[in-house]
Amino acid sequence: MAGLFGFFDYTKPGPGVPKDLPPKPKPVVFFEVLQRKFWKIIQVNMLYTLFNLPALLFLFVGTQFLFPRPISEDPETAVYIPLIIVGFFMCFPILCFGPAQAGMTYILRNYSREEHAFVWSDFKEHALKNAKEGIAICLVDFAVFCLLAIALNFYWQALGQYSWAVIALGVVILACVMFAMMHLYIYPMLVTFKITVKQIYKNALIFSVLKFLPNLGFLLILAAIYLAAMLNQFIGIVLILIILCGVFGLIINSFSYPTLKKYMIDRLDSDAGSDGAVADARDGADASASDVADASASDGGDASDVADASASDDGAGAGERPNDG
Repeated sequence: MAGLFGFFDYTKPGPGVPKDLPPKPKPVVFFEVLQRKFWKIIQVNMLYTLFNLPALLFLFVGTQFLFPRPISEDPETAVYIPLIIVGFFMCFPILCFGPAQAGMTYILRNYSREEHAFVWSDFKEHALKNAKEGIAICLVDFAVFCLLAIALNFYWQALGQYSWAVIALGVVILACVMFAMMHLYIYPMLVTFKITVKQIYKNALIFSVLKFLPNLGFLLILAAIYLAAMLNQFIGIVLILIILCGVFGLIINSFSYPTLKKYMIDRLDSDAGSDGAVADARDGADASASDVADASASDGGDASDVADASASDDGAGAGERPNDG
């Protein structure tokens, strides 16, 4: 007889988890993951910062387009303000070294889905796997940033001279906001789907318009958190180097992945399933599909124009088609 009169029998199965247990709220899941993976996120953040050192030069060059004149007569302020901007673009991430961002995004995307990832090996693997596309995205972002910075500075100076400059400045500011929104989705799509850089930007623009108000509110919250962290110069710099980029990456992936799942992954699986082509990715099946269902132009489900995606994976959720394999 196992145990004593049926007690203390550790071979007997427990009650398990109820099938109809409701899912935890997303904020609860986020803070649980942050608590469990805190030291791992620090490790990922430090790897990201190390491999992003080459991008810092481009960022400082880019700020010269935004501030062609000295920012302040105080040397300390003149250095600190561009540093705040550089850190901001690294955390979001709008300007960064693409392969390093891809490696970090893959790990943090898995964490946000409560899936496992190895810090060094997965960072290295997916940074190298997405190196070509990551560098292309990095160069495109830098070029767009310089153009927007030049336009923003030009129309800002023209405000007192031309009446139409107000409208032009508003258009440029809106373009900057949309450009920032697109980066909530660019790198998560890069590490999740086998699609071209052109399709990534196209889909990111669609999601920026599709979820404009949620995206805007989310960006404002992130900006407020970032500015609060940067109130103290020394503490702000230390946080960026150690933890802030990783935490922001986890927040962004937690926010963007449900949208990608709803409009791309689920519709991909639906189309593939109708053709009899769905396979469980956990079993290592090489499943691919093209002609992803069009994303909704509104939450009601009207068709829009999301680019086709195809991928295969041996470690993602059932029926999923990410670019992880």
